[in-house]
Order: sequence, then C-alpha cells, then structure tokens
Amino acid sequence: MATLKATVHVHTDGETVVYLPGVEVLPEHVKFITNPDAWEGEAPAVEVEGKEPPRGGPGSSAEAWAAYALSIGIDSPEGANKSEIIAIVDAAKE
Repeated sequence: MATLKATVHVHTDGETVVYLPGVEVLPEHVKFITNPDAWEGEAPAVEVEGKEPPRGGPGSSAEAWAAYALSIGIDSPEGANKSEIIAIVDAAKE
C-alpha cells in the first residue's frame, strides 16, 4: 500500500476520510489523491478501469493519464505532464 507524507482528505460517496502522514491509503482511495507531493516517495500507479480519466479535478493526474494511455496501447514519454499526455492520446485517437 502507498504511504502519505501529508494530511489528505478524500471525499467519496458522501463520506470524508482523513489520512494522516505515515498512514497507508486504501487502494480504492489512491485514485482520488492527485497531488504527487502528498506521497512518501513516488506517487503510486493508478489503475484505470478502461475509461478516460477526467481532464481536470480529482483523478486527472499525469499518472492516471499515463496509465490510461498505456491501457489503450499508447506510450507516453518519461516525465511527460498531464497536458502532454492528453495531447498524445487525443492525437492518437484522430
């Protein structure tokens, strides 16, 4: 499981869960934590359920977009940001 280095609030299904630094995050909540600076070490990979991630807001991280791109057979360059990955995905779909 992934560990945080900052306090994070996860809002989902009408509930709020507060994670404190050093606490492991439940796998189903990882996708809602989009700030890479909240994680201890590298942010965990986000599993994508075969659908395009949102383009903004929760679940729209570069990691989510890279995982989505990979799931549809598109490689994204190492270190690419969210906007770059979205552009690559959009171009591949045209």
